[in-house]
Amino acid sequence: IRVAAGEPLPADWPPPLAGHAIEVRLYAEDPARGFLPQTGRIFHLRLPEGRPGIRADFGVEEGDAVTPHYDPMIGKLIAHGANREEARRRLVAALDALEIAGVATNRGFLRRVISHSAFADARLDTHFVTDHEAELLAGEEEPAFADWVLAAAAVQYRRLRRRQEGGTSDAVDPHSPFSLCDGFRLNLAAREEMTLSAAGRDRTLELIHEGETGLLVQDGDCRARIHLLGERDDGRLMLRLDGRLLHLRAIERDHELHLFVDGRHLVFQRHSARWEDEEEAEGPGELRAPMPGKVLALKVKEGEAVDRDAVLLVLEAMKMEHPLRAPRNGVVARLSVKEGDQVEEGTLLLVLAEPDEDA
Repeated sequence: IRVAAGEPLPADWPPPLAGHAIEVRLYAEDPARGFLPQTGRIFHLRLPEGRPGIRADFGVEEGDAVTPHYDPMIGKLIAHGANREEARRRLVAALDALEIAGVATNRGFLRRVISHSAFADARLDTHFVTDHEAELLAGEEEPAFADWVLAAAAVQYRRLRRRQEGGTSDAVDPHSPFSLCDGFRLNLAAREEMTLSAAGRDRTLELIHEGETGLLVQDGDCRARIHLLGERDDGRLMLRLDGRLLHLRAIERDHELHLFVDGRHLVFQRHSARWEDEEEAEGPGELRAPMPGKVLALKVKEGEAVDRDAVLLVLEAMKMEHPLRAPRNGVVARLSVKEGDQVEEGTLLLVLAEPDEDA
């Protein structure tokens, strides 16, 4: 302001350059779905605070909602180091320490970019993302067996905590031994089965209890032994998996189990027939809103035949226009919205029938 008023720059201006800095921006978006903006309520947020050379500028707190009415940027992470490589390594570690749940983000994408060998070697151009698309835009991967074991151990630990606190998760009579769900068998090792779901797959694990805090987990030829060592002051669990010490944060929310371990965010569901019914509720010819937004334009009419990839309607969200295309050839059997409608994520937009079906 003083310079704009005509005053001279300070004698020591500009300040000397020192080291290197890299910034990434965390957005509520899904890179695997064309970077579509996402909405939701952030029910868990842990920032990488107290790390050397790291600055976190965030505009949200735990409990805040990301809505379709504003830009989907959540915050910025800036890493500074003596040189580019030190700044890059610090930024990778900061992204690993960042925990966020409740809304899809580009955190994993950012980490893959910063960790990529081409980025580390500064072999960069404007085609970097498209040149390495298969690596950078990888979708949800199926968890390794060790990840399923960690999920089972987290569930077991929460059972143990509830029992120690004088209650159980779903017991009619919390004082009944039949409510313990600990696999007890007379004169035999306690054994039970636990079914979890992740990345579109169900997996049933056999749990053999070894004392109150030990588990042998099996599934066919896969087996692992895990021990629960306790809970850290920051709320993370300490476990030993086949001799390897791990720190894990487990968050339960809406029938889901969120695990944060080794810089990864894994999501599991406990097996329930209700979820299977919900998966079958959406018919194969239904087009639903991938995000909250406004129906900007309808490009088809009821009874109209359309080809695969034809634009059916345009949705406006996060200050961008998103054309929604036909997943296959068909006939528009029903339009469920009109231009100008505000829709939530998952709202039925139209029904596409087979070409030989009555519209």
